[in-house]
Amino acid sequence: MIKVPCWKIIRDREAEELIEKNYENTIVKKVDREELGELLLIKLVEDSVRLAEHPSVENAADLLDSLEEWLKLQGASLEELLEITRDKRAKEGRYTGYVVIWLDREKC
Repeated sequence: MIKVPCWKIIRDREAEELIEKNYENTIVKKVDREELGELLLIKLVEDSVRLAEHPSVENAADLLDSLEEWLKLQGASLEELLEITRDKRAKEGRYTGYVVIWLDREKC
């Protein structure tokens, strides 16, 4: 059977620990900005799924942390995102429980 490498983005302190312990069959690699952006998008999806499957404030914090790192790569800040969110809420409202059901659509 062919073994496929397992990889995931990790926090810098975890990377430092792995480098220090020098585990066999483990490579710690620093990726470039473009790869980091792609990996953070994957991490955002993973964190979103984890939050949906196991709702907790800690899982929400992981999602927020991934999002904040991705925002930094985009040249934006969490404060800017919150300002955009406030503007959208002022214009479009909030998610307070309304649901729309289209009877003539197969997909949303």
